[in-house]
Amino acid sequence: MEKRGITLSRKLRSKVGKGDKTSFWTDAWLGETTLREQFPLIYQLVKEKKAKIQNYYKLSRNGRIWDWAWKRVPCTDEERQQMEDLKERLMQFQLSDDPDVWMWGNEGDQNFTVKSVRNSLANQLNINEVAEDFQWNKWAANKCCLFVWRALQGRIPTATQLRGRGVQIPSVICKLCGRADETPNHLLVSCCHANSVWEQIRSWVKITGTRKPETLKEVIEDINVCQWPKVKKKAVHAIVMLTAWVIWKNRNAKIFKDRCDAVYKLIEEIKGESYQWMRQRTKVQIESWEEWKLFTWCK
Repeated sequence: MEKRGITLSRKLRSKVGKGDKTSFWTDAWLGETTLREQFPLIYQLVKEKKAKIQNYYKLSRNGRIWDWAWKRVPCTDEERQQMEDLKERLMQFQLSDDPDVWMWGNEGDQNFTVKSVRNSLANQLNINEVAEDFQWNKWAANKCCLFVWRALQGRIPTATQLRGRGVQIPSVICKLCGRADETPNHLLVSCCHANSVWEQIRSWVKITGTRKPETLKEVIEDINVCQWPKVKKKAVHAIVMLTAWVIWKNRNAKIFKDRCDAVYKLIEEIKGESYQWMRQRTKVQIESWEEWKLFTWCK
């Protein structure tokens, strides 16, 4: 939805009463943006960054007194200025004894309901459109399908992705080949180790063609254009899901256990587990393990 210009954090707002449900720093309640965004310097100084509003004031005879637990008190001119600006904003805000209520913003301050959200979003996007063209395969294990779905979006935790999220990593070079940055497509397809696995898988399932895929998306596209019976295409698609998952597991074994299996062992694992899938998760009749191992069961 953010790609279509809809930022839910800006639409969902809190109507503050006594501050029992609203986060002081991370919810938008005092202005159009959060206090974390408005006062970034003093936000870094507070200890409890996820505290509710009611945790930041005390009741006295003279009313409410705002109070914080600091890592250190504001001392620079910029920090003190932000502190004074925040205090002035808080003095102008009227709290009550009523509980906080969530509102669906910019729509006449209507209370939050699923219907109000749906009506609002329906004005900005086609809620009936297909989110993406990824093909979920019931013959494959859910964990494998989910992994490939995330990989196609670049959301698996490879070294480059982790560094992009702010994780301190000494090197983003691929641990399997040591020749290029560990991006999702490099790790799962372009890496010489992964490429050797795919070459044997393509030979096993008898994918013809001279194109050498460089991305996971291209690997899946090569299956879709094959003129095969529907049942074979679905079986090979499941094998692709499993192959990507096995390559990923082997990568993790290398990083966390300093162990990397040979390509032939990975191929044996893929053939064995996919055979069990076909027997347990489908109604396809395969005569024998030998027939599956040679991939002669469907012509």
